[in-house]
Amino acid sequence: MRNIILGGDESPEKIDGLSLHKQVSKKTPPTFLSHGDADTIIDIRNSNLYRDALAAKGIENEMVVEKGLDHGYRGHQLQNTLLADSALAWINRLFSEHDHKGVTK
Repeated sequence: MRNIILGGDESPEKIDGLSLHKQVSKKTPPTFLSHGDADTIIDIRNSNLYRDALAAKGIENEMVVEKGLDHGYRGHQLQNTLLADSALAWINRLFSEHDHKGVTK
């Protein structure tokens, strides 16, 4: 996967340019993250780095870690539904904290 993403170019510049945690700025919007802890495609450390970078810049964020789930929660319809509910609840909290209308299903 790494070679596919980097196209064989593992220069520090290329890696930094594709590292989301190094792109966080005050302009980064509030972010909801989810990650399966059994993901074999994207290491959960990437999401942890991004979450920490968001927090360091004061960007509102929430991260949900799903135990035992792989990338994309393939074949786990219930988990996808629960994740959507979690994301929707987070968005509604975010909007209510900022005095905006929330989102409904």
